[in-house]
Amino acid sequence: MNEIKTAEKIKALIKKDLKVLDHKLKKWAESQRIEPKKELLSINREGTSSKEFWIVTNGKNCPYRIAYDQEKDSFGLECKLENGVKWFMGHDNSFAEAVQNI
Repeated sequence: MNEIKTAEKIKALIKKDLKVLDHKLKKWAESQRIEPKKELLSINREGTSSKEFWIVTNGKNCPYRIAYDQEKDSFGLECKLENGVKWFMGHDNSFAEAVQNI
């Protein structure tokens, strides 16, 4: 799947999941959303192994960002550790679940 189609798929998944969030979480998620962009994230805390994800939130006023894993077709949380590593913390079932887990 090319990058434009992948970005459109991600936006459609987010749009669908926004409908199931309560008003407060939906409002927060909408304020954090950005155009999906690729970024290399570590898949371990040490930063010795990384992979490309799609970042979908900006992380402003929040220590976490939501990322989409194209290979696993799932969302999850990323945070920047004290050692500077941008760590993908694991997979959630949906964008809505990732928002709820923040």
